[in-house]
Amino acid sequence: MNDKHVYKNYMQYMFECHGNSIESTIVWMSKHYGETPQIFKTAKRELTAEQRNEIIREILGGSEC
Repeated sequence: MNDKHVYKNYMQYMFECHGNSIESTIVWMSKHYGETPQIFKTAKRELTAEQRNEIIREILGGSEC
């Protein structure tokens, strides 16, 4: 699995765990980043900000909020 897939899968999972609320997901991620899996941290570090933003836009575009 490449970095984009790792990042997207974990972010999608966290988004769903927080009731598809981007606000709740952001708050949780900022407070609990140390608890995230190392594979996610590595993927996040390897992706550019634009790549991460693109993935988040895909996740949000796929939701029915």
